[in-house]
Amino acid sequence: MNHLSGKSRKLYCGIDLHSRKSYLHVLDEEGNRIKSGEIDTTGQSFRVFFEELIDGENDVSAAIEIGSLTFRYCNVLREIGISVHVVNTLKNAYIAKSMKKTDKEDARRLAIQLWKNILPEPVHVPDHSEHLLRTMVSHRASLVKSHTRLINRAHHRLRNHEIQLQKRSLKNVSKWEDVLEGISSTEQPLLHLEVSQMMEQFRTLQNQIRETENQMLHLIHQDPEFNIMYSLLQTIPGMGIVTAAAVLALIGHHVERFKNVRKLASYFGQCPKVRESGGKTLGNSGITKQGNSRIRGYFTQVALAVLRTEKANAIPLHIWYENIRRRKGWKAARVALSRKMAAIAYGVLKHRQPYDPSRVTWKEESA
Repeated sequence: MNHLSGKSRKLYCGIDLHSRKSYLHVLDEEGNRIKSGEIDTTGQSFRVFFEELIDGENDVSAAIEIGSLTFRYCNVLREIGISVHVVNTLKNAYIAKSMKKTDKEDARRLAIQLWKNILPEPVHVPDHSEHLLRTMVSHRASLVKSHTRLINRAHHRLRNHEIQLQKRSLKNVSKWEDVLEGISSTEQPLLHLEVSQMMEQFRTLQNQIRETENQMLHLIHQDPEFNIMYSLLQTIPGMGIVTAAAVLALIGHHVERFKNVRKLASYFGQCPKVRESGGKTLGNSGITKQGNSRIRGYFTQVALAVLRTEKANAIPLHIWYENIRRRKGWKAARVALSRKMAAIAYGVLKHRQPYDPSRVTWKEESA
């Protein structure tokens, strides 16, 4: 490693972060490399490295790519007074399209971009409450995925023994018990054992999902701002605990960071694709699907719940949906309703007002 001089200065550090080792590259105000090298990816190693950089007076900023470790090490750096710029690698063409991809080169390029002030728009790094809620939402999604796989595996094993069940017949423990009673432990001992064990796994997963949802609610109610936002979201038809928690986890405390509902729709991947040539639009291209697929799925479930409910506050949404369905078909109408529900969620959070069914006909731009 190169050594710092004692002169106070503005320093720019590019960090290529990995689970075991990280590479760092430091430039001074003139763009000269003054320090670079590899360190252990631990909080202690980062503190030692950057405290030496600060040296009491130096103004140090750092650029780091988004990843699974970003939240932890952003907090470590900010605790010791480092200004951190988090970069989306896919939007950073200077690195993404580079012909030379090494840890050392990536750190150097980040430092140069930071020094020249040409980094892409920084990625939002969640605060502690947002991070915990995101973790719980992600954990629940993983449990639900395991839950679904278990049910599908059970259906497959039963079909192999000519036992046909309805699609949604294994959604609770009592249904599993009914199936198990119909399997002879003497004539089909292996199948009886398999179904019995899968039933216990099902019971465990259901309890874990319930506990996770309770913990999500506890986290929301502990945070005064989240508690208010959650109460507002619950006034929207079809909005359940999980979708409300996912919205809070992704939007966070600062809905104003999305300038309008189009920005939020883009973040969720709900914006329509645009395909034009020669001034003509080339057919219906659907939505981009470039955002968070999980939240899109949740809002699809909200849209379906709205269509099933007969509550008075959902009637304007039914009418809105039918107008689109008659013109564009039910598939396009469902996608549009899903996006509409996201727009309504944005509106109630931005204006801090509960859902008002009389304003469903608003243009989304005004939400």
